[in-house]
Amino acid sequence: MPPHLELNCPACGVGFVLDHAFAGSICRCSGCGALVSIHPDAAGNPVADVPRHDDPTQQMTAADIHPTILTEHRAQAGRSVMAYQRDIPPRQIGKRIFQITVVFLVMTCIIIGSVWLVTKRDIKQPPADHIKRTDRSTITTGGDLASHAPLFWGVRLDSPAVILIDATGTSESWLEDAKQEIRKIRDVLQESKVPVTFVFFDGKQIDMPRFESSQPLGEKFDAIKASGALLPADAMSRLSHMHMQRLVLVGSQALTDAQVQAIDKVLTPELRLDVIWQGDLPKGIDEIVARRKGVFVQR
Repeated sequence: MPPHLELNCPACGVGFVLDHAFAGSICRCSGCGALVSIHPDAAGNPVADVPRHDDPTQQMTAADIHPTILTEHRAQAGRSVMAYQRDIPPRQIGKRIFQITVVFLVMTCIIIGSVWLVTKRDIKQPPADHIKRTDRSTITTGGDLASHAPLFWGVRLDSPAVILIDATGTSESWLEDAKQEIRKIRDVLQESKVPVTFVFFDGKQIDMPRFESSQPLGEKFDAIKASGALLPADAMSRLSHMHMQRLVLVGSQALTDAQVQAIDKVLTPELRLDVIWQGDLPKGIDEIVARRKGVFVQR
């Protein structure tokens, strides 16, 4: 086949020269831009004919060449594989792997940073030393929960506890003082985050009034008056369903030895018992407190 051919575009008739043309070649007309395919089945005009004896198509002449217009779709399909190999160098795969790695590292850093910020925001610092009160006998200052725990008549409330307060007729002289003490330490209890439950027993109410330190006291608290009669052991037995870890008993009754021992029997072995007693001390109650690793305060 001649290396140089002069052909006419089938679309516009403009002549052009093909260098090293061969059957199946695809070119674009410089005049109208049509895609032209070379087929060895029609005429053409040779510019030069240099025979190649080692080429099976050397017997083909310009008369055997016929240009045919191709659609863009057919031409693109025929060149897709060659174009892909030409446009993407061998190092393109390594470059893409590097880009993917960089994107992955950046996304990982963003996720880790977001998690760290959320975690840091959720962590609450212990209460700062900024409590301002005029009555310093009921609080201390510091940086941890224990140092912020208030004193309830000498007993430090530094762990979850139930305070069982005698509201029978024998407590009439000091019950209002106990209620006032609760009002004073309530704000500090909320800051210390230590859950404390105040329970009053008077012998007349089957459901003993109880108040959580995290909730407002309300009118029900103000309406509590000393009345009736109920032994501390009987009142404690009503609290068995609460699964207490620590009990603070505030009482003033004159108890017999059997009534004192009844207090020890109704409590679980692992329960810590603190006692605040008003007036004369019942015999043996201090020994029970010592055995249960509690604190005893006599007022």
